[in-house]
Amino acid sequence: MTALGHIYKGLGDYKIAMDWFLKGAKSGDPYAMRVLGSIYSKEKAGFIDVSKNLKEAKKYQFLADLTEFPGSHLPLYLLSFKFKPEFNKNYKINLIKKSAQEGNLIPAFEESSSLGLTGIEKVSFMEKAANQGYVPAIEKLVGTYLRGRYVPQNYTKAYMWSLLWKMAKPESPEKMKKVIDQIKEKMDNASINEAQRKAAAWLENHPNFIE
Repeated sequence: MTALGHIYKGLGDYKIAMDWFLKGAKSGDPYAMRVLGSIYSKEKAGFIDVSKNLKEAKKYQFLADLTEFPGSHLPLYLLSFKFKPEFNKNYKINLIKKSAQEGNLIPAFEESSSLGLTGIEKVSFMEKAANQGYVPAIEKLVGTYLRGRYVPQNYTKAYMWSLLWKMAKPESPEKMKKVIDQIKEKMDNASINEAQRKAAAWLENHPNFIE
């Protein structure tokens, strides 16, 4: 159906082309939905009888994402950034939180400043994203525990996460080396050994972290 839509569009018969795109979308074809989303997001877009309609554009983009990623709120999170000026902020926040509840913590970590979270909640999302192997969250945890921001200062945790950070970025920039040395200076041998054991245990549970 979508192919027929493109054929009629090429012939300049936009009304019939639009009918076929709509039929394709109704049949569940995500490609047809994306075509409609593109058509409605532009002024005219070559379709004389179709006016720009961001509400319809968002609807079809949403349906396409939902069809291709069933059961996930992540597409809704991504959708919220496609039409920033027109998208309801609270709705976006709720979608990100739902995505987090379903186990995808990376969007929540990236958008934690806009979610109205407490400091403890921010660190919780940070740790959960880090435990999914997300390096920016791991890097953030190093500074969080080193400085005691939102949580009690904990050099053992700071050093553990710094070891994993270093493994993820073996080029070891000078900044990283300074931070790791700064943490070690504040620790005794027992704490260093404990952090190393915890880092090794974490790696065993995340075998694909370093490939």
